[in-house]
Amino acid sequence: MTKELLIDQLFDRLDDWRNLPAYQLERRSDIFFSLYLKDIIQSYYQQKVEHIIPEFPVKGVI
Repeated sequence: MTKELLIDQLFDRLDDWRNLPAYQLERRSDIFFSLYLKDIIQSYYQQKVEHIIPEFPVKGVI
């Protein structure tokens, strides 16, 4: 199984489980979204991103 397929399955599972009672998706998902976050931010803002910092307060900035 390729890494891409495993990551796809992982995201599918997170998507399924987020609807379970008391399941806290946000506590588990940040590490997986961080795989793509740097590229997404660089593409959107057309600026180089050097670090991704968990729980950095960007709400209202973006």
